[in-house]
Amino acid sequence: MTIEQKKKELMRLTDDMPSAAKILLHQKNGQQQNSEGGNKNNISDSADLLRTEAELHVDQYFKTKEEVQRLEERHTILQTKAETITFKDIDSVMRERGTIMPKRQIDHMIWEVDERLDEVIDFDEFQLTYYRNINDTSGNEPSMFFRLMEFMIFDAANKGYIIEDDCMEILYGRYGGGNLEKELKLLFGQKLRAEGGDGTLSLEAYLQSCTARTGRRALVT
Repeated sequence: MTIEQKKKELMRLTDDMPSAAKILLHQKNGQQQNSEGGNKNNISDSADLLRTEAELHVDQYFKTKEEVQRLEERHTILQTKAETITFKDIDSVMRERGTIMPKRQIDHMIWEVDERLDEVIDFDEFQLTYYRNINDTSGNEPSMFFRLMEFMIFDAANKGYIIEDDCMEILYGRYGGGNLEKELKLLFGQKLRAEGGDGTLSLEAYLQSCTARTGRRALVT
């Protein structure tokens, strides 16, 4: 959920707050101020097992307020820090997943999507290559960095490998239910469980499968 959506939720909670909850909120705000000033008072509701409707409403208000603050802090960090992907980042990600790629190949992977020619991938270039590949129907769009990105999306649990179940939801959304079995077959080949395989792919096997599927070498050798 975005910051603006959370702020709207916070405004809605404030507008819909019953009178009893508003009184309780005012009291809690006063207690927080006293606590910050060194006069720490125990808030009795923290020990109560039974919560009134007003208390639950105020709890939800503070929870949402904290979420807004965290989102705003994260947004500030992203706005002030130059986020780029470097050779070192890609090399580290691949080594963590048991794949060692020569430097010239990683350099070429970056070069394929490096619109600014500064030898790194920034967020705009990251987004651009993602949308170009998602919408590519010719098979000519440079895709090796996208394939690395895609593998990491599939491997949401950061296992270092993917299984058929990891891919199904995304492949279904992209290609439709009628083509799901075909896409899994193209990706996993003989490693499909239905073909007697173990239904898993390492990063190296995944990239090899993608290269074989496009029928061309996307990386220099």
